[in-house]
Amino acid sequence: MQKNQLTWMIGGPQGSGINASAEVFAKACSRAGLRIYANIEYHSNIMGKHSFYRVRVGDEDVRSYRDKTDILVALDHETLAGDGDHRRWPTHYGHLHEVNEGGGVIYDGEIGFDIAGGRTDLHFRAVPFMELIKKALEEVGKGEQARRYEVMKNTVGLGASLALCDYPFDLVAEVIRSQFKGKRSEVGELNVRAARLAFEYVKEHFDTSKFPYTLKPYPEPKARIVAKGYEIHAIAKLKAGCAFQTYYPISPATDESVFLERQQRDYNLLVVQCEDEISSINMAVGAAHMGVRASTATSGPGFALMVEGIGFASITEAPGPVLILYQRGGPSTGMPTRQEQGDLQFALHPAQGDFPHLVIAPGDLRECYQDTFSAFNWAERYQMPIIVLSDKKLASVYTTIDKLELMYDQIDRGEIFTGSEWTPVAAKGPNDQGTQAPGHNGNGHKLDLANVKEYLRYALTD
Repeated sequence: MQKNQLTWMIGGPQGSGINASAEVFAKACSRAGLRIYANIEYHSNIMGKHSFYRVRVGDEDVRSYRDKTDILVALDHETLAGDGDHRRWPTHYGHLHEVNEGGGVIYDGEIGFDIAGGRTDLHFRAVPFMELIKKALEEVGKGEQARRYEVMKNTVGLGASLALCDYPFDLVAEVIRSQFKGKRSEVGELNVRAARLAFEYVKEHFDTSKFPYTLKPYPEPKARIVAKGYEIHAIAKLKAGCAFQTYYPISPATDESVFLERQQRDYNLLVVQCEDEISSINMAVGAAHMGVRASTATSGPGFALMVEGIGFASITEAPGPVLILYQRGGPSTGMPTRQEQGDLQFALHPAQGDFPHLVIAPGDLRECYQDTFSAFNWAERYQMPIIVLSDKKLASVYTTIDKLELMYDQIDRGEIFTGSEWTPVAAKGPNDQGTQAPGHNGNGHKLDLANVKEYLRYALTD
């Protein structure tokens, strides 16, 4: 029997709510004192394509996922067996082969999956998803609307999997309710009821005592942060005093700017969605020149459009901006929702010629927090653009963090111009003796410098 060491996976078509169920499960585990590390893999469309979400749970700090899973929740046939039954060339072969020996498989009994001739070392549990949803709706007089609430299959699968690993249901019910507040609280209660019916169904119809993986909450759990990578980048910007953020929507960078948009009223921040990436970088450069801590965020294709603006920021010695580059699969549009770390050379040499700029590459979320914060200090201290190399994996990871701490937490704005540094200096030169040798201004007009009353130039004193 393995306790509090578990990888849980849910798969289904996009739009079926797998991310909601996975994050409810992750939050419930975190609130119970366990540590989690979760990530989602999805296609670059809105509905229909296969996606899956992994949640790894452990007693100690977890900083990566495992390819193998202990519990698989399948909302459709494709999650189990792949797409070879309806495609000439399969793109994947499902996730059954990724389930560890002795693991459990929760699947919808209506999908027609035949376990005969398959793996005999797994605990297959067929659950009537729609039947349980209809039963939950009948209790509130909405039984005829079952198809309208089909999306609740994700909660049914979650509830059934909790029974399999013997996890207390009430901890998850509390998190579900917290997701549905106000007018949506009724929907939250329906989800809780559907999940509970699934939990009870598995307990009544199957022997769960022989399942080798269990989860148990800590009696006195510690409070921990549960956050995604793009949120950590955004929080670091707020901590650093970022006052101006520009962006043009592009995966996976958009989530950071959307998060900051929700915070701008509380943190004296302006977030501008521009017409394109060229505008985004140039507006950020202009703001930096005006003394504002400015930033932008993009991915590979957007970064390709920003290169002239980055060169302009460097040659004009702008104190920024800070640019978060969320790397993804390339080239060109490439694979917008897939992981790749292929932009290092591009970030080192982004425009024509060679020019000073910094490139920082954090390795985990704790480094993302420190490096993004420090990037604003370096931008203003050394008056140059700063590129922070993130990626899709760091952006979408959902994990527990004991505490967000900065080893270097001082804001350093470099040398600040106050006005007192300017000292008038008399403009005397070889042509400045009376009217003997008249000088000329930049337009070629002659003038007698000896008779000019105003100071012609000023100099910065050390």
